[in-house]
Amino acid sequence: MLFLLPGLLGCNVGELSQPSEVDRTRVLGIKATPAEPAPGEAARIRSLAVDPVEGIQTVIYFGCLITESDSFGCEDLEVLGTYEPGGPVPSFTTPEDALDGMTDEEKEDGLNYLLQFLAVPNGVDLETALESEDADAAEIGESGFKRVPVSLNSNPNDNPKITGLRFDDAFEVENGDTLVLTHGQTYDIEVLLSADSVQDYVYTNSDGETEDRTEEPYFSFHATQGDVVNPWSLYPFGTYEYTAPVDPDPSDGQLWIVTRDRRGGQDWIELNLRFE
Repeated sequence: MLFLLPGLLGCNVGELSQPSEVDRTRVLGIKATPAEPAPGEAARIRSLAVDPVEGIQTVIYFGCLITESDSFGCEDLEVLGTYEPGGPVPSFTTPEDALDGMTDEEKEDGLNYLLQFLAVPNGVDLETALESEDADAAEIGESGFKRVPVSLNSNPNDNPKITGLRFDDAFEVENGDTLVLTHGQTYDIEVLLSADSVQDYVYTNSDGETEDRTEEPYFSFHATQGDVVNPWSLYPFGTYEYTAPVDPDPSDGQLWIVTRDRRGGQDWIELNLRFE
């Protein structure tokens, strides 16, 4: 059984590139399905872990209820599961007693499960790195965390769904497609969401009052090459102005757009690019 050193999975603090630029190991998104599991329910874990140079060796996940964590994360670092590209998708099961002691009203809101990760690129001797007393997450890969709500909500959150991208209001592409772009040309890219991605829900504020709300998904843009005017946008204005590189090196690349909602749901789309 694999355990990680305390403090290893704090946020990386190395030199950072622009949020839209993917030039090193990055975890651009991570989601649980279902997005808001009930106590004792299993949820699959998917992450958008990328490294355009080395590729990803593995992603390690572990987690705990927020009540079993401190400012550094989970106190018990037992691994939930690992993912290797092309392998099975791991899952975790929320504790059956997660909401014990809460009122029915409190169980509607629930609490968070803290899901932490370490994405490791190829070329890293993981076993040796984890055995080192001086192990540093920034030198091993990319680490971070995500909060997954656990509740008995009568209208639990669902992950939003990106159905495709529309280029220049002329043609649409889907996840995994390969697209040929012209050097230096600018494209308008619109994110397409499924109709059920924008959910209505009831929110309980800090005064204990309920409010009727509607999800407001927002988007982030990432690419290995090229320029984008603004890497962030908010639904329903999910449109980007992207310019392909004038002198690409190499002649291909990748593009990702990630969507998130206010209650922790996520989804993403990935395109392979060729520049000619």
